[in-house]
Amino acid sequence: MTYLIPDIKEIAKRFNSIGPLYATLDEDRDKTVPILKNLVEKFTQAGLDVTMCIPQMGKVKSFDPGSDFFKDHFDALKAYKMKDWPVIAWYQFDEAYGWWKKNKNNKESDLVDFYWQLKDFDPYRLFYTDTCHVGHIYGGVDHADWIGGSYYPIGTYPPANLVAGVRGLVMATEKSRADLDARVVTGGFLPCFAYERGREPSAEEYKACAYLMLIHGCRAMNMWMYATLSKTLWDSLKPLKTELTFLSPVLAKGVDISSRVTGSNEYVDFTVYQYQDKNYLVTANYSKEKITAAFDLNLLKNNLKASEIFEKRTLNIKSGILTDKFSGYGCHVYEIK
Repeated sequence: MTYLIPDIKEIAKRFNSIGPLYATLDEDRDKTVPILKNLVEKFTQAGLDVTMCIPQMGKVKSFDPGSDFFKDHFDALKAYKMKDWPVIAWYQFDEAYGWWKKNKNNKESDLVDFYWQLKDFDPYRLFYTDTCHVGHIYGGVDHADWIGGSYYPIGTYPPANLVAGVRGLVMATEKSRADLDARVVTGGFLPCFAYERGREPSAEEYKACAYLMLIHGCRAMNMWMYATLSKTLWDSLKPLKTELTFLSPVLAKGVDISSRVTGSNEYVDFTVYQYQDKNYLVTANYSKEKITAAFDLNLLKNNLKASEIFEKRTLNIKSGILTDKFSGYGCHVYEIK
């Protein structure tokens, strides 16, 4: 068998985690398992958190689940002592909203049953699924700790605005979660390949998509599946990782005070978090046009000075109003104090 070994150092420069998917152990099993385990260990050594797709013992002939679906996957976990592998989460049910329900014997509640069997087997790791479709969470919010969706088709039809499309799906997903007050993490697979659009997203589009996901409540982003053909897009993921790493504790440990700020431009979405006595205004323009936006900060406790963190520039706040220019799909992060 031939195995494609990724450039782990280059991956670690751009991402903080990786998720090996579609691992099947039906051929050359004795050779496959040690290679797979060794690769997971190398990812971990490089500082990457690993979310591991639960492998299966049988052959993958189609996505149609057989009657032994559960047993097949748990047999693999147990047979190869995968609970001892250095992974932070398990993954399964990729796009289950399509293939799982094709079998009339399957029910959405089956996904909940699988979740609790997995928690009984391994109670401390997260379980991640890709079961959200156009805002609907197939299987409900009780079948996983972390629920994602596939965003690939977005932007393939007029007006073909990938960024605005991702924004809409993220908002629908978060609404589904918030309406049920579910304590789950939401996210999704951002498209980095051409799909039916005929081109890869630009670096600006990709960054805006990531920022809009964060602004609207999603906390997990995946890039499926290969390194990009565009060197510009691939290289842009390095500074994007730096920015998202900076924002992680702000969004995870800070207090959401977005309701205290109002914005003047309908195409600029934003969120505001208070963290360690500082206010952070995170913004994104989901249009391709150059625009100007103003933010009323008068209800913030500290609103005298603002700096754009990653562009290293200072902005004047006049009478509690912060005004700035945005390029098409431009994003800004301000520290206000």
